[in-house]
Amino acid sequence: MKIKPRMPGKGPFPSLFDETLDAWWDARAGVIDEVRNIPAGRFDFRPTPEVRSVRELVQHILEVAMMMTGELTRHDTNLHRAPWPKLLAMYARPAWRAKSKAQLLKLLRSQGSSARRARSGCSSCSPGSTASKARNSPGGSTASRRRSTIGGS
Repeated sequence: MKIKPRMPGKGPFPSLFDETLDAWWDARAGVIDEVRNIPAGRFDFRPTPEVRSVRELVQHILEVAMMMTGELTRHDTNLHRAPWPKLLAMYARPAWRAKSKAQLLKLLRSQGSSARRARSGCSSCSPGSTASKARNSPGGSTASRRRSTIGGS
């Protein structure tokens, strides 16, 4: 698999994991910008009773990101460690407690910082590690577990 260059002059990403994190951080910045644009008084708005409110959508983004960041930076990554609701409960309680726009924005920002810190301290995430090779390999064990968990082939 060819890994795309970051920006002119910065060279290629050291791993697919690093490229994925870069894309995630870029997407996170866009989410933060959009959340900042929504008036605080509209966070409980829901277009119909059957759908999530703005606050619930932001909490959902956070809970999944917290779980994925927490699980993927473990030395023993395993998305089958527990049923999905229990996996979320292992990592996402702060997202569930956040109710206000300010609290949600603070979590969105700090969760990105937490991911960076976890990445920098994650020995299994380094480009040459066994876990990193498995993550970056189409047939690798971690990649296979992720694909089967999220419905890919």
